[in-house]
Amino acid sequence: MNDTLVEYRERMNEVLEIILLEFEQPSEQTWQEIGAFVKDWNTSHDHQFHTDQMGEFVIYFDNPDDPEIAMLRTSLEEKHRTDGWIHIASLAQDLSAADIESHDFIQIIGDGYPEEFILNMETAFDGNEQCLECGTQHPHLQIQLQSVQINEAYLDANNEVNARHEPKGLDVINLPNGGLLISTEVAGLLDQMGELPGYSLVQVFNERNEVSEKVYQLMVTPSVLIPANSEQQGAICPSCGTVLSTFTGVFGVSEAQLGGSRFFARHPSGMSSIYVAREVYNLWKSAQCRGLTPVQGVSMV
Repeated sequence: MNDTLVEYRERMNEVLEIILLEFEQPSEQTWQEIGAFVKDWNTSHDHQFHTDQMGEFVIYFDNPDDPEIAMLRTSLEEKHRTDGWIHIASLAQDLSAADIESHDFIQIIGDGYPEEFILNMETAFDGNEQCLECGTQHPHLQIQLQSVQINEAYLDANNEVNARHEPKGLDVINLPNGGLLISTEVAGLLDQMGELPGYSLVQVFNERNEVSEKVYQLMVTPSVLIPANSEQQGAICPSCGTVLSTFTGVFGVSEAQLGGSRFFARHPSGMSSIYVAREVYNLWKSAQCRGLTPVQGVSMV
């Protein structure tokens, strides 16, 4: 296709998107295999994968009954069973960063280092990626058992991840369970905002088993698994918050659910799938926090 991605979106009334993210995959080799799959798919199908940003492949469909959807989902689900590939399928909405940023709360992610960055992977997370109630399998369903220990050398190294940002490095870092590490600079911005209910900073340890002076892990309250406007949504697992059918509208939260908090999580632990209030996001964005990426928006109802 000769369209730019913007032109393609304007031409297409997309209703479904399927996304593959590098940081969610089990290994770098898996991401390379996905790249080969995407290249092969694009040579033989009408709907094409695009790259919205580094470390992401996304494909859009304008007809929910398009036979290529079932074909692709079957292939990706088989790859999940055999090789651990992770993909996300959702109603395509609020695709531009500006639209996401207009919401009351914004889900954020960062960028991620290779799995070797986490030194205590086997003991920090329980490794159970399956919800016992709905059966959903996803790395973000893992329970974190203890503080993470990291190799701080990655933070300042001349590596591919740091080179994606200017100046080189990261301020928001993804963890395997969907959690977030934030730099001390980002933590300082939160402190500058004064009384800001709903967040706490969890200690992170370095390779010398000392408390890191460079990063914290962000933990938030409350956890909101079921939207306040649940009658407008598809089925949602009450245990893990997984959407079991396609959303028909924007996820909504109420003041009663938040209790004054300027943060919330869509994971029971409060350490994964984190949303921040628009004023928090805007401050981080204006400070050019490296790696900060808006994923989707949530409205107050």
